Parts: sequence; structure tokens; C-alpha cells
Amino acid sequence: MRVKTMRMDEFSDIQARNWTPVEFVGDAVPEFLSGVPRHVAFRFLASGENNAADSALVGGIDVYRRAPDDPVALNKDWYAVRANADGVLRVHGPIRDAEHWLDEVPRRYEGIEVLGNRNVPEWPEDQ
Repeated sequence: MRVKTMRMDEFSDIQARNWTPVEFVGDAVPEFLSGVPRHVAFRFLASGENNAADSALVGGIDVYRRAPDDPVALNKDWYAVRANADGVLRVHGPIRDAEHWLDEVPRRYEGIEVLGNRNVPEWPEDQ
């Protein structure tokens, strides 16, 4: 498991929703996820809460990727988002859970709020 960093402003809109899940698109996708190749990226979902305690779990991010080499359509990895005293969030993952191999995104996410501008790419043009 790798630990990545994420700026507080990349996750503050999610934390304000008190564990109500949302989807990141376009300019709302956190920078650390720009490494997910375009051809496999499918959906980025997140939820969280405002909890300033150092090392406290303040949220999670589900990353759904297309899985062309697997017997299922999608792979999901979960990332734990933790607060840190320096004001930069620590993102732990990817973590495989019981939903790692899927053929579709679970129905519980149907109709969730979408954050971001779909007309702005998730990745810099040079990638």
C-alpha cells in the first residue's frame, strides 16, 4: 500500500456532505488520481466528513477502472483519506475489498451528486 498526499481543498466539498457519496469528474478529480490511465479510468466516487483530529479517517475514495484482462468488467480499489497535523491529507491505498471484481458499479450510487466540470479533462493534456 502506498501513501499519497492530497490538498485539503481537493476534498473539502466531500467532507462537507457528511458521508453522502459524490462522484468526481473533470476538474474535481484530485491530482493524485491523474496517474490512472485514461483508457481504464471509469468512475471516481468519494464520501467523507469534517474531522480535524490528526490521523483520523475523514473519508474514502472508490476508484473504478475498466478491467479488459479480467473476467469481469471493472476493478474497484478503495483509498482511505486521513487527516494530518500539517493540513495535508494522507491517502492510503489502493486497498482491495470484497467489491474489487465487479461487472457494474453498485446500484447504491445511482443518482448521486456529481462534482466538477465534465468539460475539463481529469488528466493534463501531456499524459
